[in-house]
Amino acid sequence: MNINTPISKDAKIVIIGAGAAGLASALSLHQKGFNNVKILDGASSAEKIAIPAPINLGANVSRVYDQLGLLEPLMKAGEKWKSATIRTASGTTLAYMDCEKIYNTCGYWPTTTTRTQMLNILHKSIPQDWFNYGVKVNKLIDQGERVQICRDDGTDEYAELIIVANGFYSKFRAQVMGETQVRRDGKTSIQALIPANKVSIENRQLLKGAFIEIVCKEGSIGYGMNSKDSLNMFFNISLSDISQDSSGEEMLDIMKSKFSHLGSPVREIINAISSDDLITLEPKDRKISRGWSKGRMVLVGDAAHPAFQYTGQGAAMGMESALVLATMLDTDKPLSQALNDYESHRVQRIKVVHGESYKGKVVFGLSNSALCMIRNFAMSILPKSLMSKPIQKIHTDCFLP
Repeated sequence: MNINTPISKDAKIVIIGAGAAGLASALSLHQKGFNNVKILDGASSAEKIAIPAPINLGANVSRVYDQLGLLEPLMKAGEKWKSATIRTASGTTLAYMDCEKIYNTCGYWPTTTTRTQMLNILHKSIPQDWFNYGVKVNKLIDQGERVQICRDDGTDEYAELIIVANGFYSKFRAQVMGETQVRRDGKTSIQALIPANKVSIENRQLLKGAFIEIVCKEGSIGYGMNSKDSLNMFFNISLSDISQDSSGEEMLDIMKSKFSHLGSPVREIINAISSDDLITLEPKDRKISRGWSKGRMVLVGDAAHPAFQYTGQGAAMGMESALVLATMLDTDKPLSQALNDYESHRVQRIKVVHGESYKGKVVFGLSNSALCMIRNFAMSILPKSLMSKPIQKIHTDCFLP
């Protein structure tokens, strides 16, 4: 098959990575009739990827699952947001997102669930013989008519298209688009999933349908119901506050010392966290770069366009891109044109989300007391709808071609 001819439904397509972008790519291709697809992942099993960590999903993710025929199980697995609020330690509201307004605008709710549920819902709908775990790919060689896939075990296979969906640190990103700089914000993000029965009924009722984030000089802390059975809580603190070898107990002690003064329900939820449930991440992004495809290789998700987590749109953007890529491949256009159209359609939306995520890092990542006071005063006098309008637009805009 020449790259200047359309890709056939029988063409061998290999997806590298079985996370959100990889699974959404596979299911989209499956539903469009592509029948010769393999998913390769270095993890030993699906369970190693679908970890029980909390994840916030925008209304645009609900749209993704609806397009895939999976909206109902997603809604059953999670908690619909009615509102999302950012406030100060003293209780001043800095930003407010009306999620009922989002639903009334686009017909979809923002939700929160677990990474386990998010991925398992997709996994179950994909042909199980497409999955190949414990496969580590060390090299891709584009030979023109096909790509050679070199595995760590010394075996090779070939494909007519490679979809690279193996995340932020994909070794194949540079091969496709060249080297790009990693940007960090000097923070550590710590997440926890808490059984709901460890928290009082009063606080569970208070948080039902609501997500709250508090920003203060110590960092930021967010919390809300994750499902009827669990709550989620995250902390963003300075890297200097924690060492790389800190134990879970030590991290939990730091969280208590920094945020327990915020009172109920924060104190109760922190006290309900088990140190074994803490997951540590490092917020980071890369500047947006063009050139998401090269020859027969194309990047999807964080391999192509990673952003800071401050809009909660990382998984969302990967899954959106997966659906758009499959749509472009399902045409009579030459493969080279389909890949170009995929990037052209996605890049402006990615720039918007990337910019808002970076703005969140700048605005809500402050630790200097004087700058925090200036930010709090400025945001307190601005209309709350104005502050949330760009984020609500990300949730409501249709990303499909």
